[in-house]
Amino acid sequence: MILAKDLGYIDTKILISQLEEVSKLLDSYSNAILTSGS
Repeated sequence: MILAKDLGYIDTKILISQLEEVSKLLDSYSNAILTSGS
């Protein structure tokens, strides 16, 4: 990711925003799995 940023292939602001969204989705998904197993 650092190389892609340095070469200008990605916009880090957009990437960070997308990573935060994916992180929230995965957190919600893992919480749902953990609570459904109880």
